[in-house]
Amino acid sequence: MSTFDEQRYDDPSTLAARGIEHLDLRGDGFGFLIETTDGHDSAIHPDHVPIDAVTCNLSVRAICSRGGRLPTDDIGSEPYLTAYMKWDSCMHIWFKEVGEEGYLHMCGIEAWTNHVALMERLYNKAFEVMRRVPQSGEEWPA
Repeated sequence: MSTFDEQRYDDPSTLAARGIEHLDLRGDGFGFLIETTDGHDSAIHPDHVPIDAVTCNLSVRAICSRGGRLPTDDIGSEPYLTAYMKWDSCMHIWFKEVGEEGYLHMCGIEAWTNHVALMERLYNKAFEVMRRVPQSGEEWPA
């Protein structure tokens, strides 16, 4: 279950404490909220050495409104996508939320470039969460 609450406004000061990253692409306080969960939180090697995860769950909300201009002002967000990524770079993506229609409206080149920047962050973030590196030839291009 997602830690995003169902209220329209989230308190930005609590996002990091809840493990939610704010990806602010333009520096205007908008952008995306990214929540990641390790697919194998409790996987422990018999010698008590944590095993790297083999999956990562990603939940993204787009910031659609702000209560003001300060970083601490309330923000409103809506579901953008939910994804599941495996160690071999395969990713399943549901735009909006799992079980909802996959329609996503993007206006203009900025929406597309923001989407690509988000995809890059999710790809790299998933490997951070899994504590792995992509297989040879599967790295995000520089």
